[in-house]
Amino acid sequence: MIQEKTFPNGFKYLEIENSSATAKVALQGGHLFHYQVHGQEPLLWLSEKSYFETGKAIRGGVPICWPWFGKHSSNSALPQHGFARTSEFTLLEVNEKDTSCTELTLQLESSAASFALWHITFNCSYTLA
Repeated sequence: MIQEKTFPNGFKYLEIENSSATAKVALQGGHLFHYQVHGQEPLLWLSEKSYFETGKAIRGGVPICWPWFGKHSSNSALPQHGFARTSEFTLLEVNEKDTSCTELTLQLESSAASFALWHITFNCSYTLA
């Protein structure tokens, strides 16, 4: 089962639950910030400084650092670890292979905001399973 949820401040995320585990994925950054096998402790670290605010990267979990990692090689004014971490991803597909395996495919496309930082047209997607 997958549900779109929103924190009180309007920050959107997806909550996934199947017979094996629960997970939470922020649409901003396509960021997996919670994964827990039923009956066990959560597997991912999440900083208490993760405020889940639009435009601010989540600290912890599994971030998407793209199109560069660390500081930009020629322009230190650009966001560290790229702009994908604070960009809105779109949920393209949900595939529940069986009761214990859920796949999500998320997509990020070039936009006016991305062109302001990186002058390349792109369309990238990734699958979480």
